[in-house]
Amino acid sequence: MSNLPLSNTNLSQVFTSAYLSAKYIKLKYPEIKKVYVIGAEGIVKELESEGITAVGSDEDKDKIMTIDTFDKLELDPEIGAVVVLHCEQRLYF
Repeated sequence: MSNLPLSNTNLSQVFTSAYLSAKYIKLKYPEIKKVYVIGAEGIVKELESEGITAVGSDEDKDKIMTIDTFDKLELDPEIGAVVVLHCEQRLYF
């Protein structure tokens, strides 16, 4: 972190969007026990650490959504939210 312009910040003060998303759902929507994930594996791990089941991420990563396929989706009544997190590039300093 010494190369970042955050000289007065330590690692315990840095939070990822995956971590914050999982915490937010757990705190604000405790009734949600299952979410559909569009994004990277990190969010799945964070959700599971909060006791929230995550589906979608890996099993659907190669699927292409069209209007026709969207119209034919069978909705899972247990899914309480859709979480979208994605990062095309990682920045290292």
